[in-house]
Amino acid sequence: MATLTRLIKVMYPQDRFPDGPFERCAEVVRDGVQTDLPAGLARLDDLAGGSFKDADDAALRQLVDGLGRDDFVVAVHSVAVNTLYNDHEVWTILGYEGPSFEKGGYINRGFDDLDWLPEARITEYEGQGRVENVPLAQNAGGN
Repeated sequence: MATLTRLIKVMYPQDRFPDGPFERCAEVVRDGVQTDLPAGLARLDDLAGGSFKDADDAALRQLVDGLGRDDFVVAVHSVAVNTLYNDHEVWTILGYEGPSFEKGGYINRGFDDLDWLPEARITEYEGQGRVENVPLAQNAGGN
């Protein structure tokens, strides 16, 4: 499980997330991935020079990026991406309040309370206005 958890952390580098969401995600991947998980993890260890879970972050990122559309990596990704970001602890960290339909939608629930966005700069144009005459298009029928 440690190697699988480490793979998920490399695939989704989130410094703000504690270990829990990654570990829960690894459990779901372990139970739901449609590939030979032990063989895939053993191959990662081989590619990492012995221990994938103990290797350097930058080296692992390069290794995983180099695998591209590898069947094993794609299989893990296909389960992990939805599982990790559907974790309620992750929702709290990211400031996502969850689905809104049953709570009346986002209009009255602070859809614009993203405190991490900079304030919008809205200024009026102070230059002189201008009017342009644009010729009317001719109708194909000659009207």
